Amino acid sequence: MWTKTRLDRALRCEERNLAWREMYEWREKVEAARRNGWPLPVTGGLIKAKTEIATGLNGRESGWDLDTVPVADFGNVNLAGAGTIRTGFNSFPLFNPAQAVTGSTDNLPFQLSTLAATNASRIAGSSTTFLAILVGCYLVHITSGAAVYQPAGSTVNIRTISTVTTTGGAFTTLATINATTATNFVDSITIASPAERQVATPTGTLLATAAGVFNGDSTFAELVTTGALNVQGNLLYVELEVI
Repeated sequence: MWTKTRLDRALRCEERNLAWREMYEWREKVEAARRNGWPLPVTGGLIKAKTEIATGLNGRESGWDLDTVPVADFGNVNLAGAGTIRTGFNSFPLFNPAQAVTGSTDNLPFQLSTLAATNASRIAGSSTTFLAILVGCYLVHITSGAAVYQPAGSTVNIRTISTVTTTGGAFTTLATINATTATNFVDSITIASPAERQVATPTGTLLATAAGVFNGDSTFAELVTTGALNVQGNLLYVELEVI
């Protein structure tokens, strides 16, 4: 079960991302986030550590913390023709080294319950419940001349694959953006979660714009081009917001 605080944060990210779709200027997005108390871009930026303070886990002073910020960088790509380049964000295998190192009795989700049968994007034996929630994806694309970089014929996908020992599922797309037509220096990539990865709110509503991340998942970014592409000298990378 997710704590109310964690689910509330996922809902705030959902509210923010829906509002951002109507905004064009990144400065406008930042100001709206500050005004409404939403997680700040990029990758949530700095977030208020209200939970730790409220529960006494921190001192009484105000504090800030960072969200998880995995990055997939395509800055060195130089393709002579059409192709696909993949680079990883993170992997959550079915192993908990913390217990051996620290003697901790805290269990990861796969130690509590595993999936009995393979479904569309998750393999039998992977965790039944989420390890984390993907709530935001961001494409950073800037030229060396400080202009918006729009590489021709280029699409960026966020994908994951579920694996257990020697068994693996198919690549599953969680989000996609046309980099050629993306208009801002930093663009929010809309998550389109498959049904088996959607996150339920406290009222039971399923969010397609947030994706559950499970033990057994390896998540990566994919750059697909229809022709030659030389990114070198420019910025082109993807960053995730994971809670």
